[in-house]
Amino acid sequence: MPLIVEITPAISEEMVSTATQLKHALKKYAEEARAQDRLWLIRLVTFSGDALHIVVGRSESILWYEPNDDLGGGATSRGNLHDSDYRLIFYADRVHHTELPGEMVIPMQDAERAALEFLTTEKRPENVRWAF
Repeated sequence: MPLIVEITPAISEEMVSTATQLKHALKKYAEEARAQDRLWLIRLVTFSGDALHIVVGRSESILWYEPNDDLGGGATSRGNLHDSDYRLIFYADRVHHTELPGEMVIPMQDAERAALEFLTTEKRPENVRWAF
């Protein structure tokens, strides 16, 4: 199923519909982020409006799932890579500085698997732990 891949807020976007295309897009944006020594927020959006946000540019990431409904149901990744004093700093629009707590950090490999699962199911990925 197709997804829109964008650097939020919609600075850059492209449509992907295969795992290969999604992997290429994530790799491209991660390399651009690393070239600027920053982490970027990428938003994967279904046509129904559900979104999976993923931080790219390093070997670790943070995810959050945002359904397009009024029922809540949003969730953030939960990992065990860092303690609560750690902060992952990323740039939501290539400029806006944002910090999130270390307990949300997961390995990038898990985040990429979640993105691929989201591409095929358009639902909250099941390969990571979530906090609601």
